[in-house]
Amino acid sequence: MDSEFKIRPETGSDHTWWFWKGPGLLKKPRLSVVVPTYNRREQVALCVRALLGSKASPGDWELIVVDDGSTDRTFRYLNFEFGHYVNLRYVQRMKNVGKTNNAGLARNCGLRAARGNVVVFSDSDIVHLTDPVSATLNIMPGDYVYRLGGRWSGERRNAKGKLCVVARTGKILPMSAWFGARRETLMKIGGYDERFTEMGQEDADMWRRLRHLGLRVKSAGGMFATSPYARRMLTSRDLKHHRWQGNIALKGLPIVRNVGVDWGIP
Repeated sequence: MDSEFKIRPETGSDHTWWFWKGPGLLKKPRLSVVVPTYNRREQVALCVRALLGSKASPGDWELIVVDDGSTDRTFRYLNFEFGHYVNLRYVQRMKNVGKTNNAGLARNCGLRAARGNVVVFSDSDIVHLTDPVSATLNIMPGDYVYRLGGRWSGERRNAKGKLCVVARTGKILPMSAWFGARRETLMKIGGYDERFTEMGQEDADMWRRLRHLGLRVKSAGGMFATSPYARRMLTSRDLKHHRWQGNIALKGLPIVRNVGVDWGIP
């Protein structure tokens, strides 16, 4: 397997980001799947293993894992398990913004690194039990908001560890499981809002902005995904940030974000 290498971001910034890759794709992929993660070594490994099980040709898509400052040796773990896959790439976020686990910035780093015409995002604790990659490739191309239809289940725990909620199953999977659009469109509107430094509402905000552009939804049905890890419920501090980000996301305006700043730099 190839070692790490560094490149300059396309913005011309002096920041450097690190990539790790396998033998490498010989052509530009049609689809990029971005999975941001933070200190979820085992969870992201299951997420990655499920996605790499796709029947789609490795030359048609790439999987980009964005490590948002993990301290649990996520890179070494994934390197050992999946280093031989030609379509797996790894972005280590190194930019010091005062904290790790930045929802907007991590997604934007993956967006910058993506080479596919369409970029979709999935949380790192999601396990896809069907093949969303092939399903999405089958409904491309086009300037749409890409989502999945099917069933989804999940669990949540409160701060004391008590199981509180078994999440719904429904016809449309949550945006945290699969959500994206054309890379050109996402870049044009400035990517995710990097003021969203906590988890929550970042996908809802992007959804409303894309809808304000007039984009229609195109979804692939028959999918099944789960979030089998019972995460804690939001604390009062979490809720404060969640509400603040929710107020921004409520209207999805202005459509273009991160104006005048060097965004998406790891």
